[in-house]
Amino acid sequence: MGPIWSSYYGNCHSLLFMADASNPTQISASCAQLLGLLSAEQLEEASVLILFNKIDLPCNMTIEEMKSLIRLPDLIAFAKRNITT
Repeated sequence: MGPIWSSYYGNCHSLLFMADASNPTQISASCAQLLGLLSAEQLEEASVLILFNKIDLPCNMTIEEMKSLIRLPDLIAFAKRNITT
């Protein structure tokens, strides 16, 4: 679905980005997708909420480890907008 996301950017004020917390490999891949969204000119003013879903499943990662996998400190430093998790 990622390739068609840009057709929905117009008039966007908020961005909800969901990452699957039960799949560490997918969280890392999600970082690249999120960087692409954050670099989109049409979304530069949008607030961002990152949700980690499936945290109730057996998982050996803490929230801090998930934030590290998605490189949250780097994303916040890179972004020109408010990012919440």
